[in-house]
This record gives sequence, structure tokens and C-alpha cells, in this order.
Amino acid sequence: MEPIRMLLTFLFIFSIVHTNPIAGAQEPPAPVVVSQVEEQKLQKPVKLVGAVEPSKRSIVASEIAGLVESFPVKEGDYVKKGDVLAEFETEPLLIRLREAKAAKSEALARFEL
Repeated sequence: MEPIRMLLTFLFIFSIVHTNPIAGAQEPPAPVVVSQVEEQKLQKPVKLVGAVEPSKRSIVASEIAGLVESFPVKEGDYVKKGDVLAEFETEPLLIRLREAKAAKSEALARFEL
């Protein structure tokens, strides 16, 4: 029993000696960074699920019928009155215009006879 008591005493003294800080020894100060305070608005992102409805709806119609060649605006673009929304293929329209002018000239020629 005596060896166990000596071992425990040794361990107790050893732990006391090695857990006390040495007198006069100090840890180096922690590095500190100083910054200027700036006022900012904090924005927290929010994910939501829903349906979007437009504030206004407009009916868009063309005065002529024909094949659309291009759309200069994309979905979601802002447009104002007078902006070109669609460009039509002009060749069929020009052919019909020439035919109408020829028919008019022919009708005028018959009328003068």
C-alpha cells in the first residue's frame, strides 16, 4: 500500500507544480485590428414563392397581317408609345402593293377608253 501512496503523492505534487503559471511569465497580447465604424444598411436575403401580376395589361394589335420577321424588344423590356415591337416580312407586302398599283393603272386605262 505504501508504494501506491507514494505514487499518488508524487502525481499530486507533479500536477500542482506543472499547472501553476510561472511567476512573472505572461502570454503575449492577442493581435488586435482597429477599424473605423461605418454605417450600412443590412440586407437579409429572403426567398419567397408567389405569383407576379402586372400592374397594367395592354392589347397589342397590328393594322396589317403578315409574317413577323423579328422582335426588337425582349420579354420584360420597358416600352413606351411608338416603340417598334415587331417587324414584318416586307417582300409579300411589296408584291401585293405592286399588284394593286398595276390593277389601278389598268382600271384607269380602261376608264379613259
